[in-house]
Amino acid sequence: MSFAPCGMGVGSIDYVAEKTWGIGLPSDNETGVIVYNLPEDAVKAIASRGIDYLRQLPCKKDNRDSRGRYHAWKETPIPAEGNWAESAGGEKSALPEVSNYLDKYGFGIRISKSVETTIGNAISAPGSFFAYGRSGAMLVVPSKRQAFYVYAG
Repeated sequence: MSFAPCGMGVGSIDYVAEKTWGIGLPSDNETGVIVYNLPEDAVKAIASRGIDYLRQLPCKKDNRDSRGRYHAWKETPIPAEGNWAESAGGEKSALPEVSNYLDKYGFGIRISKSVETTIGNAISAPGSFFAYGRSGAMLVVPSKRQAFYVYAG
C-alpha cells in the first residue's frame, strides 16, 4: 500500500505481479505491477477537478520516505518514446507499451492479459493521468476506478 498516492485514501489492492532477482540488495533487480482500487470520493474528485486534484494531494509521510509521492502529473496518452516505446532489445513501438517499461533493464515479467490491456488502453488514449516517483510510474485510470503502479529497477 505504501506506493499508492499519498492523500488519495486508497484502501485495497486488486492485483500484484512482482519478481525480484537477487537477495534484496540495492543493486538487485525488481519488476512489478500493483493495481489499487480507487475510493469513490477520489474518482468523484478527479471527475470534478481533473489533474488539479492529483497535483494537490496532501502527503503526510515522513520526508525520508518517497514512496507514494509523485510529481509532475500529466494527462495521457503517454508519448511513445523512451522506456514506454523501446524494448530492452532496442525494438521501437509505435504506441507506448507497459511490457517495454517493465522490461527496460531486461528483467521483464508477464502480467495478466486483462491488466496489460487496461494499462495499454489507458496510456494510449486521453482520460487518465500519470506521474513518476522515485522508483516507478503511477497511472490513475478513473474510468476503471483503479491506479496502477509499474516499476522496473
